[in-house]
Amino acid sequence: MTLDETFLSYLGGINNNDLINILDANLIDNCEPQLIRRSSYYDTDKFTELTQTKKSSFSVLSTNIQSINSKFNELEAFIEELSSNNFKFNVICLQETWTSENDDLSQFSLHGYDCIAQGKTCSKNGGLIVYVDNNYRSEVKLKLNMYEHWEGLIVQIQINGGNISKSITIGNIYRPPRTSNDNLNAFINEFSSIVSLLEHNCKNTLIIAGDFNINLLKLNENDIYSSYFDSLISHSLFPQITFPTRFTRTNGTLIDNFFCKLSQSMLESTAGILIKKLSDHQPYFMLINTSLKTEPPPKFVKINVLNDNAMHKVKNEIKSYDIYNKLNKNPNADTNLNYDIIFNDIVRAKDKHMPTKLVKFNKYKHKKSMWITQGILRSIQYRDKLYKKLKLTHPNSSNYEIININLKTYNTTLKHTIRAAKKVYFENRFYRFKNDIKNTWKVINEFISKKQTNKKLPLFFIDNDTKITDKKDIANKFNNYFTNIGQSITQGIKYKGSKNTVII
Repeated sequence: MTLDETFLSYLGGINNNDLINILDANLIDNCEPQLIRRSSYYDTDKFTELTQTKKSSFSVLSTNIQSINSKFNELEAFIEELSSNNFKFNVICLQETWTSENDDLSQFSLHGYDCIAQGKTCSKNGGLIVYVDNNYRSEVKLKLNMYEHWEGLIVQIQINGGNISKSITIGNIYRPPRTSNDNLNAFINEFSSIVSLLEHNCKNTLIIAGDFNINLLKLNENDIYSSYFDSLISHSLFPQITFPTRFTRTNGTLIDNFFCKLSQSMLESTAGILIKKLSDHQPYFMLINTSLKTEPPPKFVKINVLNDNAMHKVKNEIKSYDIYNKLNKNPNADTNLNYDIIFNDIVRAKDKHMPTKLVKFNKYKHKKSMWITQGILRSIQYRDKLYKKLKLTHPNSSNYEIININLKTYNTTLKHTIRAAKKVYFENRFYRFKNDIKNTWKVINEFISKKQTNKKLPLFFIDNDTKITDKKDIANKFNNYFTNIGQSITQGIKYKGSKNTVII
């Protein structure tokens, strides 16, 4: 049996847990097969193999985190686990962060990402976060915090490849699990209105992720669910996840999903569900081929051998060059010539005592959180294997309870270990720099994940209703403005002194 068949074998079988089979049974023929394709389950090994073989240039992960405060360390470790396999999601959508609008979210910053958040509004367990790869430009388009029965966050992302640029609109939605038909109908109508607005304003790819708490596997048993699905299809929003994303002991529900309106160039995509014990909901993902050309990272890079002994030799070498006597002391001499003399001698000394060598390049390696050890990563992988083993075991067997107890015990111990590892790491760092204020503040900023603002320059400049895009022209406009601003201001000042006023 395949992993999908085995994973669902004790939950009613794959036929009863596959959205495509349910749609076929209901003769819903307006869902083109290329737009709704069967998703799959992925353990760590299978997902790593997929990311290494699948051609994709944009990726999204989504999950109901059930408290970012209690799960953030595990989320960091999960991101590090992906990085160790040379993979990084471009966007991460989280629901049920349990954060409020006025909360300080700097402690939940992920290295390499911009954090966009919205506090809970429709439920005490609400709250949304969208992490966006900080190599992309992102802009909040809508904060949907005005509704009683649901909440949402809409972000537009600009991705570039070569000379081509495309925008992708990402929606992050959470609807609490309320059973009232009135609440559900209100959500369907309000959500449909927002989708219509997005369709009008967003001409490119639209991806709406979230926990909707509407089980698509029950379409044939609930008229309101069918109405909800028909509304999505009418907007050309097609689900990408077809298997259950949340499990109890005896059944699974498909309440989390990506609903996508993909441009023609982005139809080549893969969606799936990760077998990972991060919360009660399984994380799910999309890998999309945007058809944009991106430069592959180099396999090897040159680095200089740097150590205290090499630095000492470089200093002595520079002293032996007697640079001062080589310089032109004439005050009218070209300073660039003196600069070249100093620069060339320093480079000559460096090249002599700090030779270069080729090393294998890993563009994610430098992003590692130092407290996340290989032991922690192996422990997380073992925990996920236990979780997978539990789901592949019959719920009524004696082994099920044994594995379940082992999993709960191991998971609790792992959480404590992760917290302790982070605590000990930063305690040691603080102790090391206890008399060094500068480095102490560096550790504090590292601890609260404070980072320097990634200042992204505007793409154009408006001057008297004229749009200027050439970088050189923009620089000249700024230069002319600041060069002449003093004179412009003084010309506008009216002199109010009398004719007898003496100015010294």
